[in-house]
Amino acid sequence: MNALRLGFVLVLLGLLAIFPLATQQQNKEPTTTGLATHKVAFADIGTSVTERGTVDAAGSHAVKCDVLQFVARKPNSLKVNWVVDNGTMVKEGDLLVELDDSYLQDQATTQKIRRDSAEADLVRVESDDKLLPDLVKNRLDAAKLQLRRATDDLKKLTEGDGESMRKTYEDALADAAVDVELWRDSVAAVEKSLKDGKTTEGVVKAHRRKLEVAETAYESAKADLQSFKKVNYPKLRKSMEDMVQVARQMLEQEEKSCQTEEMAAMAKLKATRAVLEQEESQYKDLLEKIKKCKIRAPRTGLVAYRIPAQSRGESKVPVLAKGALVDYGQELLTVGAANRFVVKVPINEALDPYLKKGMPATVRLETFPERSLKAHVNSAGAITPEGATGDAKAFQVVVEIDDNVEKLRVKPGLTGLVTITGDAKADHVLVVPVAGVVVPKDKGKKPYCLLLKADGLEEQEVELGLNNGVMVEIKAGLKEGDVVAIDRRVLPGQ
Repeated sequence: MNALRLGFVLVLLGLLAIFPLATQQQNKEPTTTGLATHKVAFADIGTSVTERGTVDAAGSHAVKCDVLQFVARKPNSLKVNWVVDNGTMVKEGDLLVELDDSYLQDQATTQKIRRDSAEADLVRVESDDKLLPDLVKNRLDAAKLQLRRATDDLKKLTEGDGESMRKTYEDALADAAVDVELWRDSVAAVEKSLKDGKTTEGVVKAHRRKLEVAETAYESAKADLQSFKKVNYPKLRKSMEDMVQVARQMLEQEEKSCQTEEMAAMAKLKATRAVLEQEESQYKDLLEKIKKCKIRAPRTGLVAYRIPAQSRGESKVPVLAKGALVDYGQELLTVGAANRFVVKVPINEALDPYLKKGMPATVRLETFPERSLKAHVNSAGAITPEGATGDAKAFQVVVEIDDNVEKLRVKPGLTGLVTITGDAKADHVLVVPVAGVVVPKDKGKKPYCLLLKADGLEEQEVELGLNNGVMVEIKAGLKEGDVVAIDRRVLPGQ
């Protein structure tokens, strides 16, 4: 509304250049040539209003399409296969609308295969997961056994076997030393016998060879003992210590490897379960959507088709019919009380503060225009209109019919002429049409009228009072007889 008024202001201001020429020829008298104008005068003003509205069942429950179907990852409309007749009395749970679920059925079949495959994968992974602890235990036990054997062998070497081996070498050396002493004594004895002529040279030589063999054996035993102490034993001990170290490292590696495998197995199990949960969720979602394709009555009552906003007051073409396409969230019909009806009336924003619940009203139905039905205001205020975005608001009053209309065969969708008797009024006050007042978008600026002067149009700030959507009270800024310009585009009926 403000946008229209501002546009009107720009047009009028653009005409200012014309007015001086006209007024010069008319001796500076105000002119209204080419303009809609209004002479400010005193009048009585009230908030009674008469508007046409649409009949609906009282206490209506809106029934919407609650199925969101995607085709190629984009929301897609659903076709109506069957719909209950408009005006039908239904019981709670009765079928109202049946939507085409063939595409969803195909999706559900495919999704079930995916769900079953994910379930089979989980069975395999869980089976492997049950075997893993035994496999891990066997591997760790083998590594621990290897370490224990290596440690035991080293312990035996350092605490028993090594000493035993050293003593063996020392005993061998001692025996060799005894042999050397014995043969030395023997050689000395035969040499004395040779001097005494009691033996031969050959006997002496034989004993000397035996001594040489004993000495050689002694040196060999001595060398073996030294080799054992300095080479063989340290080498053997180092080898066993290395075996212990290797076995310990292998155990540590096996523990890390098993831990990694266990974590990987847990992650795989978790991921496989997540996949199954996702596939199961999608499958259940499809089944739920298929179920919702059969829309049932939320209560017992009278069915009323949803009339598109653009067709109200015109051809009354319902949105529902076999073969029609509907979208997710779209209101299809309502189910309300059978013999209680309301009329939903769009109202001017200016009337909203003055309309109160319980105000008396009358309704004349298009089917019985001669009969005036008693009614009252049930509710009034701002609503979000169909298709609106952002902060867009519409204002609506709901008037409930009090008289018994059972014999009138009233149905939702009819047009009713509603008259609401408001209790706010002002007598003998200056008034102008609402189309003669410009309300700036800037909240810091006051509303004004375009006052017609002899030399053109002049902005005149005004203080507003009571407003009934057609006329508005001027508390200050204008006087009786002033002429203001009117924007025909915002006049009622324009």
